[in-house]
This record gives sequence, C-alpha cells and structure tokens, in this order.
Amino acid sequence: LVLNPYGIAAPLMEKLYPLILRSKHLCILLNTRQAGAEMLPPLTKVLLENKQWSVIETSLDETGLIVLSCKDEDKPALPKKRTLAPTFLKAVVRHIATGMHHVDKDTLQRRLEQCSICPLRVENRCALCGCYLVEGIGGIGKAEWADQECPLHLWENVNGT
Repeated sequence: LVLNPYGIAAPLMEKLYPLILRSKHLCILLNTRQAGAEMLPPLTKVLLENKQWSVIETSLDETGLIVLSCKDEDKPALPKKRTLAPTFLKAVVRHIATGMHHVDKDTLQRRLEQCSICPLRVENRCALCGCYLVEGIGGIGKAEWADQECPLHLWENVNGT
C-alpha cells in the first residue's frame, strides 16, 4: 500500500489509516514532510493503538518517505538478554535514587508519540536499550519514569538529573 498524503486534510487521513492495518506487510508513505502537520497525529495514533506496526525507515530529504511494516524480520533486533539486565538495573537504581517519580499523563503521551514514529521501536520496546516503554516488568516502563530519557534524546528526563 502506498499513500501520498500531501494536501489531504487530517480527517481524510484518519480514514485512510485503517487501510494500513489491512495491509499484510508494508506501507510506504510519501511526501510526509510537506504533509507532516496533518499526517503525524493520525499516524502516531494508529501506531500507538497497533504496536505490531513499526516505522522501519524514514527519510529527511524532500521525499518525506516513511515505511511501515508489521513483519518481525523488518524490525531491528532487541539487545541480547545478557546486556538487558545491567541496563535495567542501572535504570532502577537511578529511579530509586531520584525519588521514584513518574511523569504526568500529558508527558507520557508526548513521549509515546515520539517513540511511536521511531524506527527503533519494536512493539512496546526500544531496540537500542531494550527497555519496555510502558507496561513492562512490574507493569511499568521507561517512558513512565520521570528520571529516564530516550537514548536517542527524542525525550529527556523531567527530573533535571
């Protein structure tokens, strides 16, 4: 499925996105750079509600290319389990040391919207650090902790630590 959203109003875009979900493999969106203000809110909504779909490629040039896939083989691999434990332990220690604060709902929503369009998101996890974004170990994820930050700096910690 190939969509060219340039010049299409947001309500129409919201009606087109269910077509993405019917596609079995790949969706290519063109001219997203020009249509970005209209396109990103419905795109992030679809990706947040359908975590099996991931952005697997983006282009910052004039084509504004975004490629989506729901196939596991198209997505980046998660870190090995032996590297996850130290990463998770470091995050837990930092979280405890800074008072175990959580972000408010608006901040969490903004963080998840940023993660939803990141090519390193694999369902509910970050392929770079391996952390769950939400609903991970213990029912919580990295995006919910105020002291945590995205390893790509798409969002920062709100504790100032």
